[in-house]
Amino acid sequence: MWSRFLFFLLSFASIFLTLVSVTSFAHTHKTYLDNNGLDHYTDFHANIGEWIKIPSNLRYIGDVECANGDYDNCDYILAARNWILAASPTKTKSLFVEEQALNNMFDTVSFEGFAFTQVYGYADSDDRMMDYTFKNLITATSVVFILMLIFMDLPSAVAILICICMIDIDLMGMMYIWNVNINSVSFAGLVMSVGLSIDYNVHIAHAFLHSNAKSVAKKTADAMDLMGMSVLKGAATTLLGSCVLGFASSTVFRIFFKVCFGTVIFGSLHGILFLPVILGFYMKVIGVDLEETAPQNKDEEKDVEEGVQKS
Repeated sequence: MWSRFLFFLLSFASIFLTLVSVTSFAHTHKTYLDNNGLDHYTDFHANIGEWIKIPSNLRYIGDVECANGDYDNCDYILAARNWILAASPTKTKSLFVEEQALNNMFDTVSFEGFAFTQVYGYADSDDRMMDYTFKNLITATSVVFILMLIFMDLPSAVAILICICMIDIDLMGMMYIWNVNINSVSFAGLVMSVGLSIDYNVHIAHAFLHSNAKSVAKKTADAMDLMGMSVLKGAATTLLGSCVLGFASSTVFRIFFKVCFGTVIFGSLHGILFLPVILGFYMKVIGVDLEETAPQNKDEEKDVEEGVQKS
């Protein structure tokens, strides 16, 4: 108990000393100019030498550099460093707005500079992540469509392309409902979902097209008999293997699980339920669907069998 109290006391003292000691040369120099009735702008450079000679200001020698290297005859400041202690917001969007506001302040002064802290790196990344996501999704989907055209016919390639686009749209909707922002982790999951979605759709499309049946209903039944259970087993094993990530303490792993979960669910459902509908609709439109009419009664069935035997 005493060790925890001592740790808390030392932490509080460290934070207090930091708050007291963190000051910038610009703030201290402006105070010096105010006390001597000088202007912040016209007298800023000329009085650097006198100000820096004050014993309490010697610590700022490394924070300001004159162009000619002489503080007594400083023409202008070549480079300077300021320390700002602030409570930054936690949302990356707010951090980006804060960074832009600070950097825009340099447009109003006579020297160049920029504001930077470690969290601004995440804000810059998230600000550009939306463009990166859509560009990479379009690129990945286009490559997949070209490969489908090489190995399959045009209707199947278009049907698979439609399913992939709908899976990504459903996945983004799920991310919005599940409070998953588009960041570097979800970006990687979204691009990866294009490849996983192919696995759930191309097998069904291949089995549907290579079925010897003439009707859409029979082709769909043959595709489900041949590949439906295999696709479901693949989806189940992938989902089972990624379920462990959902209980991880790391936010990165939990985000990856959510994206993977949505990809498996939406990919398998579109491959099994929606893709045969698209292919069947296409066959009906072009008139390829030949309904296999069943005999109306036993006499008609007997006549069909006798005709087959005679032939």
